[in-house]
Amino acid sequence: MRLLNKKAAMFGLDARIALAIFGALSVITGAALYSAIQYSKVISAVAQLEEVTKACEAYLLDTGMQIRKIVEIDAGHANAAFGLYGNDLVSDSGVSGWKGPYLPLEHIGDGVLKSILNTLLGFVKIDVGVWGGATGAIACTVEKDCRIWLQMTLSEELVKNLDIYLDGSETKNTGRVRRLNSYPKILFYNTGIVYTNM
Repeated sequence: MRLLNKKAAMFGLDARIALAIFGALSVITGAALYSAIQYSKVISAVAQLEEVTKACEAYLLDTGMQIRKIVEIDAGHANAAFGLYGNDLVSDSGVSGWKGPYLPLEHIGDGVLKSILNTLLGFVKIDVGVWGGATGAIACTVEKDCRIWLQMTLSEELVKNLDIYLDGSETKNTGRVRRLNSYPKILFYNTGIVYTNM
């Protein structure tokens, strides 16, 4: 009888050790899985940003023109910017040489497209200089400093992760990824394309 109790006690100890090991492994695996999911979201977003950038370049090569300006945003302010007709990339507006659609996205209205990431994708013409954080965007006054920026609303975590992935650090007002303190979920992405249609 005593021998049975010792065996039962040993079995109970073995089971507790095994459960502790499985618990620790599940925590480690869960953290690794979460990290992998976040990384895949970043890679997916980067792929879409690059696809839209290539679409803007293809449109320019085919038509000899850049996507059209809509209206000045915040006209008269130091932070004024121009919205751009992103729908030029998905529907023919009669421009000579158009060979689109350049993107498989839905046109929502006022130059805004519904992105693959299930968010709205806007196009703006903004200065490439230092801006962001609490100050906002800077209007283009010199052609060489003017770029096409993509604007998307994403989760705050994804915007920060994209900033770190693309710029190497989480800075709001320099690099290819910019954010505003008042709107931390809005991503501004510099396509690098100089906008010459001032």
